[in-house]
Amino acid sequence: MLIHHLDRLNREVIWLASGSPRRREILEQVGLRFRVTASDYAEDLDKCLYTPAEYVVETGRRKVLSVVQQQLASRTGEAASSSTDRPPSLIIGADTVVVRDEHILEKPHSPSEAHDMIRSLSGRSHVVMTGVTLWIHGLTGLSIAALTTPLPSTSTGPCSSSSPTSSSSSNTTSTPATTTTSTPAAVSSTSMTLLQQLRADLCLDNLQVTACEDQPDAVVFSFYEQTRVCFAQLGDDEIAAYCASEEPYDKAGGYGYQGIAGCLITEIQGCYFNVVGFPLNRFARLLDCLLRHQKY
Repeated sequence: MLIHHLDRLNREVIWLASGSPRRREILEQVGLRFRVTASDYAEDLDKCLYTPAEYVVETGRRKVLSVVQQQLASRTGEAASSSTDRPPSLIIGADTVVVRDEHILEKPHSPSEAHDMIRSLSGRSHVVMTGVTLWIHGLTGLSIAALTTPLPSTSTGPCSSSSPTSSSSSNTTSTPATTTTSTPAAVSSTSMTLLQQLRADLCLDNLQVTACEDQPDAVVFSFYEQTRVCFAQLGDDEIAAYCASEEPYDKAGGYGYQGIAGCLITEIQGCYFNVVGFPLNRFARLLDCLLRHQKY
């Protein structure tokens, strides 16, 4: 569990590349200490060129890399005088979208747009996707080579004791492209890489790993989680009353489950925190596996 690593993590410099108060609250509630360094990435990818899963993963990744480029570059040559001056060993970034019929719904910009969004979700289900990126430098000692080199035949992997209950791609209609070799349906213990072992142990076959051009010895992990959300059948008066609040306008899909919109939702299938903006369980299990790998 992540709690086993909190003392060590809280001695590291960790940045959250997001200005979202909800992501900050989710990470603070587990006792993680970090600095908020919001990304200024424009989030202007052409949605026509990506599936929803590809889009949310790539947007989350670019948020983190923009922080790496802007913040770390400004520190080049500076002497570290305190823990806040040290460069980070972990940068966490994320992006969340609401997907209806493979169409991405982001934040509404007007009351009429919010009304149309909520009406389109009424009486049916949709999917909330969050893409998460972890930029890691020196925290785990892992490299791209270590992740993609076949493990010894006696190795059981860092997380073999885990008992994952579900796959983040169980309801997925598309899987983002990866720069690494896809996990075969059956891989012998003599040919399985650590990356493949992580995917199998975490039931996370969309986990990607890439190098960072600005920091060649850093490793960038990306994945996405999704949750199916079901809305009640809503009348126009209910939709109008909700859109008259301030809640819809800073949230993907025009609603916030943790707020008034909780009254509009009949059920969810998957991670609640993912709907709020950050898949806490999946993040914690991945980081736990990466940190425990050092023992093998």
